[in-house]
Amino acid sequence: MVSPARIPVVTALLLSVLLGLNPIGQYGYAQIAHGQWKGWYEFTDTYYPIFYSLRGSISRERFTSWNGESHTAYILNLDAPIKIKSDYKARVDVTRLQILFLNVRKFLPIARSLIGKHVVIMGQLWLKVDRPYATEVTIETGDDGACSIVESGPAANLCTQRIGWYEYDTATPYKFSGRIGVMKFYNASAELEYPYILTLDTPINVKEEWDHGDQRKHVKNMQVIFVGEKMWKKGEQGYENNTELWSFIDSTLHKHVEVLGSLMNAQTAHHHTPVMIRIDVDNPQSIKVLSK
Repeated sequence: MVSPARIPVVTALLLSVLLGLNPIGQYGYAQIAHGQWKGWYEFTDTYYPIFYSLRGSISRERFTSWNGESHTAYILNLDAPIKIKSDYKARVDVTRLQILFLNVRKFLPIARSLIGKHVVIMGQLWLKVDRPYATEVTIETGDDGACSIVESGPAANLCTQRIGWYEYDTATPYKFSGRIGVMKFYNASAELEYPYILTLDTPINVKEEWDHGDQRKHVKNMQVIFVGEKMWKKGEQGYENNTELWSFIDSTLHKHVEVLGSLMNAQTAHHHTPVMIRIDVDNPQSIKVLSK
């Protein structure tokens, strides 16, 4: 009988056999099952992007692709080799990354000016096998002009610190824990309003985005904006407030909760915190009580 501790290993081995993969090859499934990935980097994902700040020097090189065509590439030559985990076979001792520019017009001049200099690049790691690239692993810059490519110095230190910052209006909601309460505010017309406010367990930092909001540091309180079709229900006089939903929300007040939501910037006189959280009540996991 297989012990419960070995079930993940056996499952991984069976799956690899079915797919025709090498389950015991260097840095393969067996090591994933044993959790041997501490200190490794990860390839990014379309739905869950992962950004890293990597240090090295930029060079401009020409290379010939498999079909004989000549191309020019900007390469980040890393200060130290990195290891990148993969579902099948990991990449070890990676020292060179071709730089892919999400915004070529913005970042290509920056890269040209920093050739031969020590830089910090913030970007996502991709495994590229379907097009001609100078390196198998590439780093794709984001659209953050302050941190995508900077020469080493104070600005580079700032970029390193910005890993882990939150962003506005993300497609995938963030998960936060804290307590929801009701606070009293005056709007621009000097009228009293009583919005729901989420007080976070741990303050967060939010990156600026030119079309979404300003940079905010140490955000502790966020006004809650509830959205979703469940906010309303059909009554005798048409659609009306879903009193059952609001009763549930009120029952969570001042309790320790976990919420799912996307961040938004204050825009009107009825918004009372610089950063707000939009919670979609149609998601059954949007509010979960952890403790009283």
